[in-house]
Parts: sequence; C-alpha cells; structure tokens
Amino acid sequence: MRLHKVGAKPADLKESFQGVLLYRPKQSLAFMQKRWLPLAAQVTALLKQQDSLKSQPDVKAATDSSFLRKAVGAG
Repeated sequence: MRLHKVGAKPADLKESFQGVLLYRPKQSLAFMQKRWLPLAAQVTALLKQQDSLKSQPDVKAATDSSFLRKAVGAG
C-alpha cells in the first residue's frame, strides 16, 4: 500500500476526515461571499478582545476571491 505524504495509509485517516467538507469552486465562492467575512470578523474581534491582536484587521481588504470568481467564470 502506498503511503501518502503524511506518512499514513488512507484507511488510517478515515476517522480524522469525518465531517470534513471539501467545497467545489462555486461552493467556495458562495461561502466567501456570504459567510467568510462575518465569520472572520467574529474571530478577529474575539482575538482582539483576548489581547491576541493589537488592532482589528480589515478582513475585507485582506480577502481576495478574484481567483475563485475567475475559476467559476464569474469575473
């Protein structure tokens, strides 16, 4: 049996990947447009509140979905 780069057989990793959803490009774009910014804003606000960040980053400015838009023919 061929071991993958993680050094384990696929069967050994089956449980580790239960519940993991791999999005298709259109699903990824929808996630980034509808859910990513609110989620990232919540996470960074929590980190700021815990003094893990010095300032609240501009997640929208740091997010670039142009590669996904091109991949799905949406821009």
